[in-house]
Amino acid sequence: MDVVFHVPGPLLTPDYEGIRTGTLSRRDRLIQVQVAVPADLGSLGEQEVCRHLADRLVEAVDLAKATVARRKAA
Repeated sequence: MDVVFHVPGPLLTPDYEGIRTGTLSRRDRLIQVQVAVPADLGSLGEQEVCRHLADRLVEAVDLAKATVARRKAA
């Protein structure tokens, strides 16, 4: 699993919110999960930022498992 965090900056911001799947390569046995980081995350304390990112990682694993299971069933 490849988790990519899309962090908003002065030039580009993610065009989505939350979490989504990216490419799935059966040959490489790899699925990409993309996470849009909220712009206001920097205003939180260190513990809140760590908790937010850890929660998104758990969501990424759950989403990847569900996506792979659905595609195997199809």
